Amino acid sequence: MSPTVHSSTGLLALVSILLTVGPPLGLWPLVYWLPGFNFIRVPSRFWILATLALAVLSAIGCERLRDRLGPRWRPLLLPVLATLLLLEFSTVPLAVTPFRVRASAADRWLADQAAPFVVAEVPLSGSLRDQSAYMLHSMAHWQPTVHGYSGLEPAGHTALYEAMRRFPEPGALEALRGFNVTYVAVHIDRFAPGRWAAVERELAVIPSLELLFRDETSRAYRLHR
Repeated sequence: MSPTVHSSTGLLALVSILLTVGPPLGLWPLVYWLPGFNFIRVPSRFWILATLALAVLSAIGCERLRDRLGPRWRPLLLPVLATLLLLEFSTVPLAVTPFRVRASAADRWLADQAAPFVVAEVPLSGSLRDQSAYMLHSMAHWQPTVHGYSGLEPAGHTALYEAMRRFPEPGALEALRGFNVTYVAVHIDRFAPGRWAAVERELAVIPSLELLFRDETSRAYRLHR
């Protein structure tokens, strides 16, 4: 390969890496306003280009190393490099953290209700783990849910989640109505210790919430207009 290709590949790797890191060295805040760049959701996407450029540079380095070896040693280059790569990538033992999400009895009860309907689940703590768990809960009934998250969060959902953190205040119920929520699944075991007793008393005097299902750890309410 020509020196121009080497230089261009190295420059591509350097610029791509700089685009993935933040200030003071990162270039991303400086170029995000340019046309086309603002369609890229996260700067880490440039690691794809950086990885490609580094792979090409590695191939160039291997080619130069092979040329410096005599005919006797050249056949050993590939197995040696492959072994080194395997050693670098190996992680033994592979540490994992068991995680299990089981839909509550209220979610399973919803599966037997007439569809379609929209479900909201509480409480919300503000953690994305809440949204992940409730999205998995929806697999019990496969009906639309207000829960979900991504790198881009619409303003309406931000306001909804903030209101739901104050459930069962009137503002939270109005926000749920705005999203046409039919049922509210309440998970007793996810409330802070001692908090559920007060919440249950509040729910008992709200006429627009009709208790339809209950067990030791969950409740299902119908939200009336």
